[in-house]
Amino acid sequence: MTDPTFIPCAGGLFTLPPEISASLNEASPKGLIYVRQDDETFTISVERIQDGRRRRLANEMKVAMFRTATKLAILNLPEGVRIMAVEWRSGKGLRQTSSPYHYAV
Repeated sequence: MTDPTFIPCAGGLFTLPPEISASLNEASPKGLIYVRQDDETFTISVERIQDGRRRRLANEMKVAMFRTATKLAILNLPEGVRIMAVEWRSGKGLRQTSSPYHYAV
């Protein structure tokens, strides 16, 4: 299991870490990726994903499902990159999830 990388997020906007962006660029010479939003995870892959959409890879991404997130965890897995919110704003203040690892299954 790979350790998660934590990055800040504001209004759904985040920047992929350079090493993850470089590995995606290397695996997809044309710069095309497939993305899918599930209930709590955002998946990025260079191979087709069932129910996924194709888009051009960008270092900076805006994802509506993370609009209240302040911190994201990124897992760089062999089948693709999984991103999930681990800290977010709510009506009750700042909230956190217990562990990003349960999303990796």
